[in-house]
Order: sequence, then structure tokens, then C-alpha cells
Amino acid sequence: MNKTALKADILLIITSIIWGFAFVAQRAGMDFIGPFTYNGIRFALGSLSLLPLIGYFKAKKQTRPGVRAVNTEVRDNNTEVRADNTEARAGNTEARAGKTEVRAVNTEVRDNNTEVRADNTEARASNTEVRASNTGADKSRTAARAAASGSTLAMRRSDRLFFILGSLAAGSILFVGASLQQMGMQYTTAGKAGFLTGLYVVLVPIVGIGLGHKTKIPTWLGAILAVIGMYILSAPDHLGQVNPGDLLVIASAFFWTAHVLLIDKLSKRLDPIELSAAQFAWCALFSLGTALALEQPHLETILQAAIPILYGGLGSVGIAYTLQVVAQRDAPPAHSSIIMCLEGVFATLGGILILAEPAGLRSLGGSGLMLLGMLATQWDVIFGGPHGQK
Repeated sequence: MNKTALKADILLIITSIIWGFAFVAQRAGMDFIGPFTYNGIRFALGSLSLLPLIGYFKAKKQTRPGVRAVNTEVRDNNTEVRADNTEARAGNTEARAGKTEVRAVNTEVRDNNTEVRADNTEARASNTEVRASNTGADKSRTAARAAASGSTLAMRRSDRLFFILGSLAAGSILFVGASLQQMGMQYTTAGKAGFLTGLYVVLVPIVGIGLGHKTKIPTWLGAILAVIGMYILSAPDHLGQVNPGDLLVIASAFFWTAHVLLIDKLSKRLDPIELSAAQFAWCALFSLGTALALEQPHLETILQAAIPILYGGLGSVGIAYTLQVVAQRDAPPAHSSIIMCLEGVFATLGGILILAEPAGLRSLGGSGLMLLGMLATQWDVIFGGPHGQK
């Protein structure tokens, strides 16, 4: 079994567990504060919680082999400079030896002083040419270093711009998806919201086809089983009743689809933890700005929702979203989305354990189909083949 693929799957399952119980926290938090206030605070907490981790890894990078390699190159350049200086000293020594011989000749044959002076003048001219040649070589080295430095600076600027624009795009999509879901949960049940949010499991492989992703039969089979399982697990007893909350959550599923696909692209080039912190910061900024415009948050009500906010900020945002970004570096988006749809299973467990919701054959049957869907997507991994599709 591919250890890298297995590690990615484990991280995605942990993400699903955290997100599943987050539905319970979201419902509890909405009893005290509005959806934009809740999202703004929890995403701000999630972003801030990652700053120490970012600082730790940046400090750790200072001792990595890449840094040592750069230092080695600098030492090699210094060694070359020393070698050049040594050759120059050797040349000067030879010149002094020549001058000593000249003095001996001058002592013995004073009549030839004029000729010796002429020879010395030619020697000085030769030395001047050597210095001019060395100066030209130094200028060439300086120009080469300046060109390399300019190229590195341009690459850094390009990477910085890509990071800003990429995190802004991810944060914007995250803001819209989270806002639609949170507003919808004011008017629908947590179980139904879990099912409707999980529609992105079907949407990801469908949209992925248009982006050039190859979706294999096990993935499609897993998607079908997962959707059926989520419906049995989360759908209401009476069908045909669609309320505004359901429509809002359905709309959010399209933005979760876009977010999964975008993260698949960005995580291949950007640091996952820095990307997570940046996209959370953007989402928090947009959410808090909207909350100030549309809601009237008060400190007292925020404190009453402290536990749901802390779970949503540190657990659902700070930990789970980061695990998703890290895992998606080694897992295809369609594969990732199906495993993460297990959040419906854990949302049901959270309702049973925390909200005392009844459990029956329906819950067990839906959970079983969800697990079968997950195993179907791991067919290639279990039997040692390539991990999913790209």
C-alpha cells in the first residue's frame, strides 16, 4: 500500500470527523450570534492559531540542506577569490625577484641604467595591462552576480503575487460557501444541511472532467454509494418540502466544489499552512465586514457562544482546513471530496452523543453505505495501483 496515499486518506478522515461535529457547534453558536459574526470570529481564530506554526517552520528552514548548499557555494566562491589572490601574490614575488636581479645588474653595469629603466617602464606597462584585465574580470563577475540577484528578486516577487492572488481567490470562495451554508442552517436541520452540503461529492468529479481530470469507475461508484448513504442518513422523513435554508445550502455546495478544485491547484505550489492562514484571514475580513454592516454583534452574546466559536475556530478551521490542504497535495480532488463527505456520518454521531438525537437502522444503513463509498474510492490504493486520478 502506498504510504503517502494512506497518510493523505487518514488526514482526510480526521478532517471529516472534525467537520462532522462542527455542524453541532454551528447550530449551537447560531442560538446567540448571527452567521457572519460566527464565521468572522471563527475564521479569524483559525488564522491566528496557525501563526506560531508558520513561525516554527520558518525558523526550521534556516537549518535545511538548501541553506547549507548556498553557504557552500559562497565558501567555494571565497576559495576561488583566495586562489586568485594567491596567484597575484606569486606574480608579485616573481616581480620582486626580477627587480632584485635588475639591481644586481645595475650595480655591476651602471652604464646600462638607461636600458634598465626602459625595461622597467615596459614591465610597469605590462603590470598595468594585467591590472586592467583583472578589473575587467571583476566587472564581469559583478555583472553576473547582479543578474542572478535580479532574477531571484523577480522570482520572489512573482511567487509573492501568486500567493496573494491565490489566497484571495480561495478566501473569497470560502467566504461565499461558508456564508451560504451558515445562513441556510438558520432555517433547516443540521442533518439535512450535512446531506445537501455533501452534494459537492458528486459535483467535484463532474466538474473535474471539464478540467481534464480522469475520473475512474471506482470513484464514480464511490460517489454514487456515498450520495445514497448520505441521503439515507440525513434526508428528512417527508420529501418534497424545500425551504429557503435548503436552497442556500445547495448553493453553498457549488462553492465547496470550486474550493476543493482550487485548493488542489494551489497546494501543489504554495506552502499549505501559509495558504490556510491567508485564506482564513481573507474570509474573516469579508465576514466581519459584512457582520458590521448587516448584524449587531455584542460582546455578551459572543461570550455566550464562546465554546462553539472556539471549536469552530481552532478545530474546524485551524486544524481541519489545514489538514485538508496538506492531504490534497497527495490526493486527487474527487477522491478527497468523497472521503471528506464522511462528515455526514460524524455529524449524525455528534447529534446522537451531544444533542440526544435518536439512532436507528436508517442511521446504521446510511453510515454503512458511506463507508463502502470510501472503500470504493481507495480501490487502487488498497490493491497497490496508482492513487486515484489526476
